[in-house]
Amino acid sequence: MQTFCQYTIIKELGRGGMGTVYLAKSAKGESVALKVMGPHLLRDEAARSRFKREPKLAPSHPNIVRMLDASECNGSPFFVMEWIDGESLDTILRRQKTLPPAQLVGLLRGVADALDHVHGRSIIHRDIKPSNILVRKDGHVYLTDFGVAKNTLGATATYMSVTGARIGTAHYMSPEQAMGQRDLTPACDIYAMGVMAFHALSGRVPFDADSDVVVARMHMQDAPPDLGKVNSRVPQAVAAVVMRSLKKDPAKRFASAGAFVNALEQALNKPVEQPVIRRPLFWGVLAVLVALLSIGLVLALNDRSESRSPIVAVKTTSGTPKAKANLPSGTVANATAVSAATNTPLPAAMASPGVATQQPQAGATSTLAPTSTPEPTVTRARPTVVPSRPTSIPTAAATVYAAPTLALTAEQAQPTNPPNNPQPQPQPQPQPQPPSAPTAAPSVPTPAP
Repeated sequence: MQTFCQYTIIKELGRGGMGTVYLAKSAKGESVALKVMGPHLLRDEAARSRFKREPKLAPSHPNIVRMLDASECNGSPFFVMEWIDGESLDTILRRQKTLPPAQLVGLLRGVADALDHVHGRSIIHRDIKPSNILVRKDGHVYLTDFGVAKNTLGATATYMSVTGARIGTAHYMSPEQAMGQRDLTPACDIYAMGVMAFHALSGRVPFDADSDVVVARMHMQDAPPDLGKVNSRVPQAVAAVVMRSLKKDPAKRFASAGAFVNALEQALNKPVEQPVIRRPLFWGVLAVLVALLSIGLVLALNDRSESRSPIVAVKTTSGTPKAKANLPSGTVANATAVSAATNTPLPAAMASPGVATQQPQAGATSTLAPTSTPEPTVTRARPTVVPSRPTSIPTAAATVYAAPTLALTAEQAQPTNPPNNPQPQPQPQPQPQPPSAPTAAPSVPTPAP
């Protein structure tokens, strides 16, 4: 294995504008992250000075990688950081492409806490990107790489002006940073957080091109695409928060990194409002239809009731209707009883088998004219009790009680049984005929005087 002073190099972890990072073992056997300045910058005194400042610009914080040592070995400046057993956010995005909003908010919370602490010490990171966000296996988040950080405190202010060195990364660079402004504010780090959130939620950066110069110009001039349209699965409220962090004007972004993440959490927990459907015309038409259906149902029931009770008119011998009555379902049986009581034969249409009929008396004719055809019903005839004693019926009374002649056809007179429950029609029993009234008084012999 290769050694670098008292450190044993295990493998290379990554390269940056200022140097290379290795996984190494200390003399005590502890795993550490060793960052060595690039050979191409060794003769640049300004670059050497900035490289040595980096450990000093990284303050102590639970979400910032802790510095362990800083020195030179064989003329090459280096510093040692704690080893984070995990992976970078860049590696996670390469594997998963996108992150759920809830998972992203959890990661950005650690980044925001670190940035708020850094900004409170007048330090601007200027290189917020997924490769500088480390996620430990237990989910703890760390911010690293203060190689291009800027301290805004007067005489100790540091600026990146080395030829060939990049001031940040083009795809995550704020518009004011791309324009080379020296009076940067923490808003440039918030913009980079917004680009990182856009990337994590959509699977792509808002601006991309083959040249970093073109990408920087797009950050300065072009409007970013709508995150909600790039990925429709992102809640609209969350997309709106991310788009606000990408405003060209720094004053229109969030005041702090913590405020940005708080807005994301509120947007994520905001309930989705369901549109209220107002249809007064629909409900009015529905009410009218219900009313019409109710009226139609009532009328149908009334028609059905009337059809079950047909109205007949009774006419006397003179042809003038005397009365109207409802003809019950046992009309044939009742007519038979009347015929028996009045000694008047039934019409041929009303006669039943086994019942003797007689001709009606002269001058007594009546008809029952149904106004509607009755529904065929099955009824059982009730026996009619007729007095057995002879009764003399006057001619006028006979006219009133004469058996009516029904103007019915044979099919209408004989009701049929329903097909589902056929029952035989009971045959009416012959009624006893009353004796005829005596035509003359018996002759009584007159005694002799």
